[in-house]
Amino acid sequence: MKKRKYESYLKFEELMNQKSMNIPKVSEELDIPMTSLYDWKNDNSKPKLEKLLKIAGFFDVDVSIFADAE
Repeated sequence: MKKRKYESYLKFEELMNQKSMNIPKVSEELDIPMTSLYDWKNDNSKPKLEKLLKIAGFFDVDVSIFADAE
């Protein structure tokens, strides 16, 4: 099994599941392009800190949970 480049996406996915949300809903609520979130899901890129801060605030978690170990 291939290791994910951005393990932080799994944490994001878990938070979405807990709130019965999906990428389109989060995108709309936070005004973050769906392409940014899908790129993160597909290991193509990771959202910039500004977007991660929005996501963390929305889910009421510390942004540090999205830190990926190098």
